[in-house]
Amino acid sequence: MAPIGRPASLGDWQKLMDSIYGEKDRSHYSPGDLLLHVVGQSGKVAKGLRKDSREEILEALPTMFAWLLAFCSMSSVALEETVWEKYQGLCPYC
Repeated sequence: MAPIGRPASLGDWQKLMDSIYGEKDRSHYSPGDLLLHVVGQSGKVAKGLRKDSREEILEALPTMFAWLLAFCSMSSVALEETVWEKYQGLCPYC
């Protein structure tokens, strides 16, 4: 098996995660289940923010991102396209 390169974009991350976990996610979870995981992990991120605990934030954030990508994939939402559409090709901060 060839080594997996580092994803370069949100779309690449979404495709990579779906290729690894997509089949299992679709057979074990509903979109609602996945969204509940996103919300649960975002609660852990918020708790880390409230406690000013960088360690807790860095522990929960990647897991929240993975569940978000799974939810988007199952819901047929291209996260990268959604972000670009929302900000019309501009910096998301602007």
